[in-house]
Amino acid sequence: MEAESTKEFIAKVAANPNAWLLNALKLFASAELLHGKSTQEYYQEIDQLLSRNKEVTTTDALNAFDYLKVSLLLAGYGFESMLKFGYVKANQESMQAMILQNGRIPEELKDHNLVRLAQKVSYPLTATRRVFFEKLTTHSTWAGRYPIPVDEKRFDKSLLSLHWTLGDIEDYYSERDHLFEFFQLDFDLVKNLRVGLTSGSLQDVKRGE
Repeated sequence: MEAESTKEFIAKVAANPNAWLLNALKLFASAELLHGKSTQEYYQEIDQLLSRNKEVTTTDALNAFDYLKVSLLLAGYGFESMLKFGYVKANQESMQAMILQNGRIPEELKDHNLVRLAQKVSYPLTATRRVFFEKLTTHSTWAGRYPIPVDEKRFDKSLLSLHWTLGDIEDYYSERDHLFEFFQLDFDLVKNLRVGLTSGSLQDVKRGE
């Protein structure tokens, strides 16, 4: 039997929705490990400035934000992988054939824009959810890894996405769970079964089964 080619391997993994689901779970778990420390550091530093009757400048906010922004970077990637799970699941056969033909994953799987990805899988975007996704996209595209945006046109709008509140952090968990429910998955059940996801069927992790 011939050895599996690199192209075949890429097609097998990229067109496997479980691979994207497993990736999302790993990213969410990593983000949540940082949430406790990052949230505590962020608000303690801001509270200390306010308690000394000092004005909180943009620089102060950004310095206090250092831990949190890395956590949000991973959270953004988690939502991205989860939305791509839905896209791959709906287009598995055509995607595999496309990759086998040209050896590259489609452009849709290279996109980091959560609003666009949500639209591709018909995920309902309320006004609040759109803003939440735009904030996370800011972190996954630059704020979680670069000191400054890569494009001046995005600078002013991006700065608006840097301010997070405790409510935003709470929204993260509810939005994460809502996204899993949209794909008829139970987050806690899937999390516990993640070891077998790469080769297993999705039937055993659907909600209520």
